[in-house]
Amino acid sequence: MKVLYILALSIIIVAAQKYPLNNPDKKDRFFIIAPHTPEQCRKSMEDLRASDKIQLSNFDFGCNYNDHTFYGFAEGYSESDVRNALPLILQTNAKIKRVDKLSATEIEKLHIGSK
Repeated sequence: MKVLYILALSIIIVAAQKYPLNNPDKKDRFFIIAPHTPEQCRKSMEDLRASDKIQLSNFDFGCNYNDHTFYGFAEGYSESDVRNALPLILQTNAKIKRVDKLSATEIEKLHIGSK
């Protein structure tokens, strides 16, 4: 009886390690639209470049076309996590939305029956 108990417990432990219910380290992907004034432009760019939480290379900029806005992606555990990673000068007006990459098949499945 003891051997069966140990065997069953071992199987459960191995299964739990191979197939965890969730991944607490998994970060979500967020799209960021961060407007700023022409006067804030240089400071916000320098602060973003100095950030170790969000990569400057993940952003595109409308500044050359009189659209002082950063557009980019970042990963985080929540919207507030991503907002707090932004430079202070951008946090207040930033629009942050959780997004996913979907294949054509996934989009099709998502919209089945929504006609």
